[in-house]
Amino acid sequence: MATVRNYRDLDIGLQGGCITDRGSLWKINPSIIARSPTPDPCEQLLLIPHMRNREPEHKVRAERAPAESHGLVTIAQAIKAGEEALSNHDQEYPRLDAEYLLAHCLGCSRTQLYTRYSEVIPNSTLITYELALARRGRGEPIQYITEVREFWGLDFRVTPAVLIPRPETELIVENALKIFGEPNAVASSRIVDLGSGSGCMAVALAIELTDARVIAVDLSLDALRIGCENAERHGVRDRIDFVQSDGLTGLNSSRSTVDLIVCNPPYISQAEFNDLPYEVRQFEPRCALTDEGDGLGFYRKFIPESAARVKPGGHLILELSTGQSDRVISLIEKSDWDVTPPVKDLQGHDRCLVLRRRGLGEMI
Repeated sequence: MATVRNYRDLDIGLQGGCITDRGSLWKINPSIIARSPTPDPCEQLLLIPHMRNREPEHKVRAERAPAESHGLVTIAQAIKAGEEALSNHDQEYPRLDAEYLLAHCLGCSRTQLYTRYSEVIPNSTLITYELALARRGRGEPIQYITEVREFWGLDFRVTPAVLIPRPETELIVENALKIFGEPNAVASSRIVDLGSGSGCMAVALAIELTDARVIAVDLSLDALRIGCENAERHGVRDRIDFVQSDGLTGLNSSRSTVDLIVCNPPYISQAEFNDLPYEVRQFEPRCALTDEGDGLGFYRKFIPESAARVKPGGHLILELSTGQSDRVISLIEKSDWDVTPPVKDLQGHDRCLVLRRRGLGEMI
């Protein structure tokens, strides 16, 4: 990597107020954070090392501090500066975020930072860290900055093209594995992950069920590319088909019936969407969060459609929003599905429904 001599080489500029005070190593420019979700690229949160030779202020604003002064910045100092910067901008866990971002920039684990506190940070890495803090300071999810999210003990690449996987969604994987662990379960199963996004459920199921064939369906090509990349990363690309489709309509006749469909649908109502945390509603794909209605639109359309795609005795597993289970169950009455009690998450909320497709002799 070429040495960066000044911030203009990176198309970013220094803002007023960035000179350090004599009594501290760092000075944070607090006025340029959270102005806009799409800020001017020249507006960044900058951490400027203390300059011992005290050049005139106008020159300091135009030119980056010498590389040798950047070399004085240790991991411990960078973490402290990052924590202070994020604390000033209402981040809930500023030190944790600063540590994760710095570990990502250094290519190490967060715990490894503790054994390297006195280590000097390379100049190029410090710049990357500064820019990462700027993005976090404006509310961007840390998972999009690092492009990594853990799910089912696996690391997945995530970008703003896909929803960030939540721990609660692992309940779907857990219950799918229970189904295929039953005595009369199908050995070589066919599974559909509808609205696959990052592919986290498709990949986890393909890893756990080595005889299964998985079809990952999403309307977004960008999301399918991310899912395909994650399948490659975890060595299951050869057992996952990625299909662009709005719902199940894109599945051809050879895929007409399957043993299981799993789905984490857009179940947030339009009214609830406005109450979501800023970093969720501003940065994550809206179409993966809300149906722009009452939050039940997907269930109304998809539950009947899926009955024609799932084999008798097969299953459908759906994630739910908090407080939504009774309304969703009411949509299933007099259908081809048997409903088991909702599965609760760790907070005691109904989080997913496991539906079983009735056999021919069981139809209402």
